[in-house]
Amino acid sequence: MDFIDNLVLPQSPEHMELLKDLLILTYILFIPYITLLLGSTILSYYYSGRGIKEENSSFISFAKDLIDLVTFTKSVAFGFAVIPLFSALFCYAQLLHENPVSLSPYISLTILFLFISLVFVYTFKHSFHLKDILSQVDENKIDSDVNHYKSSSVKLFNKSGKYAVLFLLITLYLFSASIELSFRVQTYTETPSIIDVLISFSAFTYFMYLVALSFGLTSLVVLFKYFRPNSETKVKSEEYSEFLRTKSLSLGIVSLLIIPFTVALNIITKPGTALTSGVFTLTIIAILGLLFLGNFLYVMLKYANTRYTTSSVFVFLIILCLLIVKDQLAFSSSTHKQYFVLASAFADYEQKMMEEMGGGAAVISGEDIFNGRCIACHKFEEKLVGPPYNSVLPKYEGKQEDLVKFILNPVKVNPDYPAMPNQGLKPNEAKAIAEYIVNMYQSK
Repeated sequence: MDFIDNLVLPQSPEHMELLKDLLILTYILFIPYITLLLGSTILSYYYSGRGIKEENSSFISFAKDLIDLVTFTKSVAFGFAVIPLFSALFCYAQLLHENPVSLSPYISLTILFLFISLVFVYTFKHSFHLKDILSQVDENKIDSDVNHYKSSSVKLFNKSGKYAVLFLLITLYLFSASIELSFRVQTYTETPSIIDVLISFSAFTYFMYLVALSFGLTSLVVLFKYFRPNSETKVKSEEYSEFLRTKSLSLGIVSLLIIPFTVALNIITKPGTALTSGVFTLTIIAILGLLFLGNFLYVMLKYANTRYTTSSVFVFLIILCLLIVKDQLAFSSSTHKQYFVLASAFADYEQKMMEEMGGGAAVISGEDIFNGRCIACHKFEEKLVGPPYNSVLPKYEGKQEDLVKFILNPVKVNPDYPAMPNQGLKPNEAKAIAEYIVNMYQSK
């Protein structure tokens, strides 16, 4: 994907943070939509087959309602699936620029299979309704051409449903492989083979998490559509209402018990560089929230009470957002070295641009930075908010580059002191302050 790399421009640290925030927003749009589309399509295909085989009208009605859940207009698919994936493609191209591992081929392939999936999904939807209309016509009162058309619509319905499910699963698996590869870009010195990426256990666990998520979200959205207070969607009969409520709540309970297991399993398979206290904290909160929500749905099923359907959906979406933020924190942690490389490249690019425009090299004073930012928390020989420099700097003797990296991306080291906040310094500023405090330490 050289043409995508050619579009990449050096980004400042501030812009890189904005790109990471854009990735979070992208997945908050994409993941709920694609999982809801998968869940509704699988269940629609399954219940339509059972309904036809068993001549069960409730199953067939349920299948129609499911496929109509998120396919009411094609612009929704474009806005919630296609555009977010293109956004993710260019975000990763910027954030992983000059890294030997590129996510562009995998996300591009995901986009391709997404388009194919959407074609089959909408074909399945329209052939379902067409088949239903033609089934009402008496075969004895129509000519052979119409009978042939009726037979063709049935075949199209069966094939399109099967391929819609298949290509959606492939799309989701490619997306899962892309996400998991993003956590490992620092562990490769060259681009891994596509086989290694696709057969990784971590990609499989993330895929299973999304599949479980799809059934849980679909069940809750069905409940929200039909049973929320003041819902304008009317249920055909009391019998069908009971069928919808029981099926949706049962599926939701099972899904919400499986999702925490897949989340925990996926955490175990992540590289150590991706795991931080923030990742663990959000994971624990999400798992506890899912288990609580599962028990809450069980109470709703037991007492036939769907009064709190709206609250349940919003709680689930909040938990999903926490899981998405968790993944992006893991990505940020696992690519902190890449962040430093890009920040340094931007500093060089900025300096070159200044020189080409006739500007001189800006003089960066480590002493000014120290007096403006560091002196409030640090002294050389006295404990203040942070540790004294004479107790910290010895471990950086001959390792000034490590000190620069710490200043740019500080982490909690000593439990006796609070974590140093990120000062938002540019690489050249971090180098200047590192040189200043090291020289001051050596002169004392």
